[in-house]
Amino acid sequence: MQKTLELKAKPRTEKNTRRARAFRAEGRVPGVLYGGKKENIHVTVDKEDLDLLLKKHGLLIDLQLDGTKEVCLVKELQRDALQEFVMHVDFERIDLNKPIEVDVAVTYKGTPKGLTQGGHLRIESYTIKVRALPLEVPEEILVNIDPLELNQILRLKDIQLPKGATAVDDLEHALCAVRPPVEEKEPEPAVAGAEGAAVEPEVIGLQSKKDEEGAEGEAPAAGGGEKKEKKKE
Repeated sequence: MQKTLELKAKPRTEKNTRRARAFRAEGRVPGVLYGGKKENIHVTVDKEDLDLLLKKHGLLIDLQLDGTKEVCLVKELQRDALQEFVMHVDFERIDLNKPIEVDVAVTYKGTPKGLTQGGHLRIESYTIKVRALPLEVPEEILVNIDPLELNQILRLKDIQLPKGATAVDDLEHALCAVRPPVEEKEPEPAVAGAEGAAVEPEVIGLQSKKDEEGAEGEAPAAGGGEKKEKKKE
């Protein structure tokens, strides 16, 4: 089940691009807190504190702001072009007594039986969208794949979700499957010529003297006249 993680924030009044760059240079990430039928509050949070919180995979956040706490979740992250740094963060207020819909990570455990038959495991989904009260949202969903045999597909309807969580996605949605081994293709036959006859492979290094002369052109006539270049059209 979920637990709340604390994150300190500071309000900000300046919202232009230049000031946002200055905040990042100071090691702070600009963001906004919204939702819950309250006014939007523009904030900044410490970059290192935010990175640590994201690594903990925390969903619920106690955002400490001016001596008060706002229960929220990270709704959206904007990163730089290389996806290395968080440029902006959106926090959404939530009501602990109302269900929310979120994506929860799936962890696959075990070794499918089908692997001993030459098959290979193919993961189709790494997350499952569930609906639950905020404090009942599972931190992860464990799926046992030991019984999975060759050519068998594990679907959302085949697993049991943690108590308090219901699936939002289609129950027929595939989570993973054990696929048969890939068969190697036979070498392609010789390519047919224009008239349908097979094209014989070229033999290198066995040219006759006549072929060599043809390749270099006919010998010049007596008198040693120079070879003339064909005029371009």
